[in-house]
Amino acid sequence: MFIRYKCVSSKFMRQTTYIITTLVLTIIFSSCNEFGNRQNPLYGKIFRNITEIPELKNFTPMGGSVMDAGKTENGDYRFGIASFRGNNDFIICIFEEFLEATEKGKVNYKILDTINIGQIKETEYLTYCNCRQDTIGDSEIIALVVADHDNEYYDRLIKAWRANTKTGKIEIIIDKTGINCSNEGYGLDDCGEDENYDTEEQLIDITTDSLNQPNETEKTVKLDTNDINK
Repeated sequence: MFIRYKCVSSKFMRQTTYIITTLVLTIIFSSCNEFGNRQNPLYGKIFRNITEIPELKNFTPMGGSVMDAGKTENGDYRFGIASFRGNNDFIICIFEEFLEATEKGKVNYKILDTINIGQIKETEYLTYCNCRQDTIGDSEIIALVVADHDNEYYDRLIKAWRANTKTGKIEIIIDKTGINCSNEGYGLDDCGEDENYDTEEQLIDITTDSLNQPNETEKTVKLDTNDINK
């Protein structure tokens, strides 16, 4: 009787272990295959104006940029990065996907992932979509750099992230070797801002034009940015 009970118990344990292992692996693989950061509470929220999102209603647009990476099969821009400033100069960066234009030709944004940059010092500068690695342009890179405005390239990186257009997630870049970012104000009398747009409406309208011009020479609409410590 004891031997029989032991055999049944052992069989039950093996079956239970198999089921649990299968469930865990299924969850892991499903998570790996998901596009966008589903763990981010802001994931999937759709907006045209940032104030439409309750959690970000006190934030104002700083700027945004379309990404050359991850274009559609027709060559249309699909992704962008935008930055917003909240209370106490707290900055957040949003990795977003452009949704199909409405009947009025307006584009809405879908949040894929975000990073909290927080407050940045006067000696720091947030830049994105204009960096390169080993002299090869890489529009997925977001970087917080030392603000050496007298140099043609910002090559002293404090932090860097990748807005991965294959996964829809923002990833920390550990090895920053070979990365630098263009100082678009270099050589100008006024080394201030790049080509900026004061409101998100202007950026969205420009994005709409870009989506309708797949064969247009590649261009980047530049604004501003920063990170959520991940």
